[in-house]
Amino acid sequence: MSKTQTVQNIAAEPSESRSRMSANGGQPPESQQRAALDHDFYDEIQCTPFDFSQPRANRLPDAIYFTENCEATSAKTASFSCSAGGSTSGSENEDSELVSEESEAGDALTNAFKYVSISPTRNPLRPRQNQLEVRQAEDTVAAIRLHTRHNDPYEDWEKRTRREAFRTARKVQTENLLALHDTQSSQSKTQTSYLLHRSAAIDQQIKQHIAARKAQLAREEEELRRRWALYQKDIWARVENGIKWEESRVQAEIEVERKKREEVEKKQREEEAKRRLAEEKKKAEADRKQQEEEAIRKEKEREEQQRIQEEEVVKARKVAEQAEAEERKALGLTTADEDWRSARAMLKQLKSGPMKNVKSQKQLKSTWSALRRQITPKIGQLTNDAQSINLISSQLHSLAMPPTPHPDEIYIPLLSSLAKAILLQAETEVTASKAAAIPLAQVTKNLLGTLPHFDDVLFAKLVQRVGTWGIPTAMPATDIDSTVPFDEDGLRKVMGYRDSESGREAQSDYVQRVAGIMRVYFLVLMGSGGVDRPLGKSWQTQRYWAFFARMLGGSVGGGSSGVESAVAAEILFAALEVAGIQAAHNWGNQWIKVLGLTYEAVHSGKLGGNTPEGKAGRVRVQLEIERIIKAISP
Repeated sequence: MSKTQTVQNIAAEPSESRSRMSANGGQPPESQQRAALDHDFYDEIQCTPFDFSQPRANRLPDAIYFTENCEATSAKTASFSCSAGGSTSGSENEDSELVSEESEAGDALTNAFKYVSISPTRNPLRPRQNQLEVRQAEDTVAAIRLHTRHNDPYEDWEKRTRREAFRTARKVQTENLLALHDTQSSQSKTQTSYLLHRSAAIDQQIKQHIAARKAQLAREEEELRRRWALYQKDIWARVENGIKWEESRVQAEIEVERKKREEVEKKQREEEAKRRLAEEKKKAEADRKQQEEEAIRKEKEREEQQRIQEEEVVKARKVAEQAEAEERKALGLTTADEDWRSARAMLKQLKSGPMKNVKSQKQLKSTWSALRRQITPKIGQLTNDAQSINLISSQLHSLAMPPTPHPDEIYIPLLSSLAKAILLQAETEVTASKAAAIPLAQVTKNLLGTLPHFDDVLFAKLVQRVGTWGIPTAMPATDIDSTVPFDEDGLRKVMGYRDSESGREAQSDYVQRVAGIMRVYFLVLMGSGGVDRPLGKSWQTQRYWAFFARMLGGSVGGGSSGVESAVAAEILFAALEVAGIQAAHNWGNQWIKVLGLTYEAVHSGKLGGNTPEGKAGRVRVQLEIERIIKAISP
């Protein structure tokens, strides 16, 4: 549909407008009033509507935009609209805003027709309009004005509804704004409180940080002061060291000069001494030759005299040894070496003779074993009272020599077993308790006096257990039946050490074991009791004196010097403790001399050596000698 047809349709609306005006009480609607106004306006000016059917080239020159005339028309329309709507005026200020909005809407509709063809002077190129076209244009304008000024009840209701909606919306908005304001105020207070607390916390942190920083600065200052003090101390130390170094350098230079001077003087003195020595050497050489000749002459004379004296001494010694041997033979005395060889020979004879024989024959071995098993319990039941001693002695004697004598093949092995049981008891019980040696020694002494050959067997077994300490004497280099020297293991075995596969016997254990056996031996030598029958020479009282004489007079004990061994110190203590006072009563002043020699060995530190066991034994010997001297002193 073209724009011209649209205008013609609008012009056909007057009949409808008149019906609406009659419905409104005979008053023309607002749109008709506006159309009348426009008609008056177009009466004033000659206005021809656009003919959109014409080409654009024919329309553009006549189309102009009357701004001033349109503004005047808009003002008239606005004043008419205000008078037409006076019946609904008098409301609140909000209604005036709505009216202004409606007038703006009407102006917008009117502005749609501002493009008009106004020809103050007719365009000769455009054809002239006829009366029909003019009338149609006027009807169209009147219809448009009538249409724009029509008052529709629905529009009034819509306006009132809009105003109420705006009023309600404004009230809700006001309440929302108040609530928002309250919320913002509360949030502002909360934020302010939080900021205050936060500010206080930050202030506290800042204060703490400042305090920590001050403390750190104080520590750093203290550290710097300390370093500065150390630095100054180091500087002064360097200065002092520099001064000392300079002084030492100067002193060294002075010392070098002094040494050079002394060296020159020394060379001068040496040259002078060499010259003087050369002269003296010549003189001494002459004197030496003379003295050598004189010494050779005197040496020859001395050697001649010494040879004569030695020959005389040898002759006298041979005479004395021959006399001593004859006297010893007459008295039945032997040397220490002879005693050891005799005991060693007896031991070998026991092993190779009776012991080997009884072990090789089943009948004899069974009888011997049964008797041997009866010996050990009886030795273990021994106590220090006379009844027990006599009972055990008689029982052991009955086992060895029953009314029906044993064959010789059993008797000697039985004596060996008895001797072994006694020595084992001495090693164990006497080592634990010294008092256990007294009854054991008395039983041993009773058996020595009643059993033939028991003295030789017991002494041989004793030498087997304690080595050469039972004699005492120095250990020979070879055995009695061999020319091969003892090796270390063989020497330890002969000396009585009880080595095993697990290791060698400790020196302290060996010392205690030997001391226990020798304590029983000394009690047998010097103790009371026994029978009236004289004992063998190895068990007589004079062997006590011989033991001290041999110990203090020569080398004994496995090749080491006798008194320098810890074993010697412990054995001497046992001997002195057992019979030191009794020996003083037996031998008087001669025994005091022996004690003096022993005491001298103690004070010189020779007795016992430097081992801990030896030192302890040396102290015990010293205390025992002092006790004996105090006991025998008037």
